[in-house]
Amino acid sequence: MVKMRPSNFDPQVNTSPGELTLFEKLTSSTNAPNWIALHSLDILHHQSRVQGEADFVILAPSHGLLVIEVKHHSKVELKNGNWLLGGKPSKDPYRQASDASFSIKKYLENRDFDTSSLPILHAVWFTNCSIKHLPESIEWDSGSTLGAEDLKGDPVESIKRIFQQGRQRLDKTRYFPSPVADASLLNQVAETLTPSFSIHQPPKDRKLEIARAVNTATNEQLATLELLKDQPQLIVSGMAGTGKTYLAIQEAKEAHLRGEQALLICFNKMLANQLSKELAEFPRVTVKTIHSLLLEVASNENPSSQIDTWWSKDLPRIATEALLEGIEVQKFDTLIIDEAQDVGTIDYLEFLDLILNSGFSGSKVRVFGDFRHQAIYLDGSEAMANFKLYLDEHFQSSELRVNCRNTQSLGDFIKYFLDLDPGYSGFRRSDKGELVDPYQLDSVSDYPRTLNRVLDGLTKVYSPNDIVVLSGNVKKLEELTDKCDIKFSKIDFINSGRVRFGSIHKFKGLEALAVVLVDFPESQVSISDTFYQAATRATSKFAYLVTNQRLKVLQVGA
Repeated sequence: MVKMRPSNFDPQVNTSPGELTLFEKLTSSTNAPNWIALHSLDILHHQSRVQGEADFVILAPSHGLLVIEVKHHSKVELKNGNWLLGGKPSKDPYRQASDASFSIKKYLENRDFDTSSLPILHAVWFTNCSIKHLPESIEWDSGSTLGAEDLKGDPVESIKRIFQQGRQRLDKTRYFPSPVADASLLNQVAETLTPSFSIHQPPKDRKLEIARAVNTATNEQLATLELLKDQPQLIVSGMAGTGKTYLAIQEAKEAHLRGEQALLICFNKMLANQLSKELAEFPRVTVKTIHSLLLEVASNENPSSQIDTWWSKDLPRIATEALLEGIEVQKFDTLIIDEAQDVGTIDYLEFLDLILNSGFSGSKVRVFGDFRHQAIYLDGSEAMANFKLYLDEHFQSSELRVNCRNTQSLGDFIKYFLDLDPGYSGFRRSDKGELVDPYQLDSVSDYPRTLNRVLDGLTKVYSPNDIVVLSGNVKKLEELTDKCDIKFSKIDFINSGRVRFGSIHKFKGLEALAVVLVDFPESQVSISDTFYQAATRATSKFAYLVTNQRLKVLQVGA
């Protein structure tokens, strides 16, 4: 089979039936190993015109380079030195082919390309006319002409004949050292004439463009809650990417402007750090993780050796008892909770009820959470029921289903790949976005090589700071990063100048331009949650590495 460049024939650009027929026959031929055919090659550096074109440039190992000018007219005439094709005046087709071949030769040599072992020939193919009765001429011969009869069978055989006759003519005046038209040489010719390349928008420009798109989308999302802004208590549920964190920030700013002391609570330490930066100019707003606030009230240092139940049961009890005993702490008028699905335990809510000046029932409360998909530490429906228990009976609820972080292509991937029902009802971003890059591998032993390749491509488009690699098994991920060529930093070091890696849980509520998910069979998170939480973090590009065996687990609904 002849390798065509480009590999597809565009009838909108190439309207010649003769070129289409020759293209299809060359593509289907099995008699031309390692042959390359450049189709519709524009020649900017043309010897006789501002710009020219070669219909086909055939690169055949052991034969050479052949420029073919295709003419599909049903009638070809030459009268008094004037060419008529289809009854209309036309340029000399042999001169067109000759000029194109000379221009290609000159272009290669101007780039210090050694053409001494490369025969360069030209021919005209009258694909709709027989050449049986074509007279002899000093301008052409049978070694530079093909006709309709040459297209009935495999055109490769006819092209080989042109090469053979052309070589006989060239050999009379020129010597070609062996190996003639070596395959590697022809590959270099093809790459020189039609180089493969990839250029990208500068990373800073790309980042600004995406930031503008996301900001526009999230600003539009504010209208969703405009009708409910006067409600004292509100639960807002929504899938990842629907703007819950953005709305929480806006609620905190408005509370500050009303002169209220506002408490913004979340679960994730990295998210709390980001929220603190966002709200640095709003001193009436206090941002805390639920655990950092509990430790502060309980006057307890962070005991890293404690088990999970100490954090979820003992610490809230100690802090709650301190409040009941009348310890002096700052209390708040407004409570805003982000990542509420992880904060909705009875123990946490009992504590938060006491730290509000008027308790839950008499305070302004805004609760934002993904109770369906991102509840890690307790069931989402249980968390929702607990909030309803503590809030005033007249609280209002709202659901966000329009995505304002991810592009539609990524949102559609999340919906159909994970079979989410309901999925997103729409997307506020107008840019369609990039396709997801799947790497479904036989074994985790393929991960180091594949991750190197993925990151090599991404760092050409994005700054390393804007790329994160996530996994449900951070220990295995750290072992993997040690086997890669690229330098990494842990996910906490935001401006490290390196690609960052870390756990999916640690990156909850945050986002990055490019996210790479590395899934391990030993993951501590279900595979569906792994994909959902990682994919929804990406504002531009998402890629994933997964074994085929793990993929089967996802397909059966794990």
